[in-house]
Amino acid sequence: MNNKSLKFVIAGSAFLAILVLAGIFFFYPQAEKAKEVVPLKDWSAPVSSENWGDLSTDTPLESDTQTPETDSPFVVVGEDDQTTIVTQPETAPPSTPIPTEKVQPAPVTVKPAPVSPPVVAKPVPKVKVTEFWIQVAAYADRYAAERSSQTLSAQNMAAVLFTAQNDKGTVFRVRIGPYQNKQEAEKYLEWVKAIKDFSGAYITQSSALRELR
Repeated sequence: MNNKSLKFVIAGSAFLAILVLAGIFFFYPQAEKAKEVVPLKDWSAPVSSENWGDLSTDTPLESDTQTPETDSPFVVVGEDDQTTIVTQPETAPPSTPIPTEKVQPAPVTVKPAPVSPPVVAKPVPKVKVTEFWIQVAAYADRYAAERSSQTLSAQNMAAVLFTAQNDKGTVFRVRIGPYQNKQEAEKYLEWVKAIKDFSGAYITQSSALRELR
């Protein structure tokens, strides 16, 4: 069993070695041919050792490009000898608003209207006159006097109540008038006496102050 296993191992190793050699045989010549196809160009002329100079030190190359100064307000843009100058607008400082003075309105003086003195009414002169009345009746009871006044009003005669004081108390007098003269009073007296309960009516005379018109 051990010999058989050893044979299988040797046979497998030999087979792998053959595969590796076959791969190298097929691929390696193609790589060599590919290398030969690309010709080498003489890109530059040979440089003599005299022009090599000192290669031990690095010499910085001069740059053709110029960096514009950041402090300048102009920016140079372009190629070759033609340049274009672009002016950057300067920012104007913010304007400070000028404070305006508030104009105070002039005080308006309002003059008070003149106060007119109160108008004092002149007293109307009065005169003493003699009047004539028809006294219809006199009552101690006010309600009885008012009933008589209503009876006269039903006959189109306006009655007036008068009060007077005597020893017995207040007396309510029912009268019609006044009349300017006795003749006019006597004319109406006849009509009053024709009314029931007023047959005792009579003419009375009195004095009074009246405004002079």
